[in-house]
Amino acid sequence: MIIRKKLRRIMRTKLVFLTAIFVFLYTLSIASDSFQSNLSFPQRAHPFHVGLVEVQIDSNQLELAVRVFTDDLEMMLSERFRKEVDLTLGDSAINFWMLHAMLREDVRLQADSQAIDLHYLGCEGEEDALWLYLEQDLGKKEIKNWALKLTLLTQLFPEQRFVVRIHQNGHNKTQLLTGPDFLIQWSGVDL
Repeated sequence: MIIRKKLRRIMRTKLVFLTAIFVFLYTLSIASDSFQSNLSFPQRAHPFHVGLVEVQIDSNQLELAVRVFTDDLEMMLSERFRKEVDLTLGDSAINFWMLHAMLREDVRLQADSQAIDLHYLGCEGEEDALWLYLEQDLGKKEIKNWALKLTLLTQLFPEQRFVVRIHQNGHNKTQLLTGPDFLIQWSGVDL
C-alpha cells in the first residue's frame, strides 16, 4: 500500500510531462535511420538469471513487485525494441513505455480463471537490479484461485528462474517459478 501511494503520487505529477517527452524522443529516434540501422548490442556476461517476485494481496488490492537484474532487462528491451536501452536513466518516458509494453505481454495474472489487467506504476533501481511495480484493484469479489504466468526475460534467457513470495491476508507462501511454462497456481485457502 505504501509503495502504491508513493508511486501513484509521483506518476500523477509526471505522466503528462513524460508522455510528451516520450512522443518527442520516439519521433526523433525513428527519424534517425542511421541510428537504428547501425546498432549492435553487446552481449554482457551474467552467470545466473534469477528474479524475485513479491505478490501482496490484501482484501481488495493486489500489488506485484518484480526484481530483475538491470543488465538482463536492458538486453531484453534492446532486443525487443531494436534500440539500445539504458535503464540507469530512471523512469524516463521511453523507458516507462517500453517497460509497460513488455510487462503487458510477459506478466499474466488470472483470478478465478479471469484475466486481471495489471497497471504498471513504475520502477526503482537497487544496485545492479531493478524493481518493477504493478497493481490492480480487485473490487469486493472474493477470489479463490490464482494463476501467475511470468515469461519476463525467458525469451532471451531460457534458464531464467523466479522466486515467488505470495503474501495474502496474513498468510505466506514461497515457490520457485521455472520453465517450460513459467506458471504458478495457488488458492487462497492453500496458504
